[in-house]
Amino acid sequence: MRLEHHVAVSTAVSVALFAVARSWQLAVSSFLAGVFIDLDHFVDVFAEYRTKFTIREFFDICHAGKCHRIRLILHSWELIALLTVAAFVADWNPWLIGVTIGMTQHIICDQLHNRPRPWGYFLIGRWRHGFILRDIFGKNGEGSRSTAEGAS
Repeated sequence: MRLEHHVAVSTAVSVALFAVARSWQLAVSSFLAGVFIDLDHFVDVFAEYRTKFTIREFFDICHAGKCHRIRLILHSWELIALLTVAAFVADWNPWLIGVTIGMTQHIICDQLHNRPRPWGYFLIGRWRHGFILRDIFGKNGEGSRSTAEGAS
């Protein structure tokens, strides 16, 4: 999904969370996590292109699936499980719950929109495929709805 779609979904989820829980910490942390989870794309773009890209080129690289390898450390169901355990241990801290909800809704949207191969949004699954984009999302990202979406 594109950034503007993640912003829209994160806004809707955060507004709903605030309406139900009346917690600005929960709403704000959910919104921020739902949008800024995509910062992990910088790792992949930097690893492949070093500093030879502008912000506009960065978005083009991500949306067009132009990275050969994608690590996407934050796009991980394993991390969601760890965050859920951390929220439980921290007596359901609203900041941790919000981060968990925000990242979860982001990954669900990506999972539905990008249509990865099985285990595509598991870090272990990507590792088993050598973090190679075409092995996770199909030839040149064609496992996704649009090759222009890559794995955002």
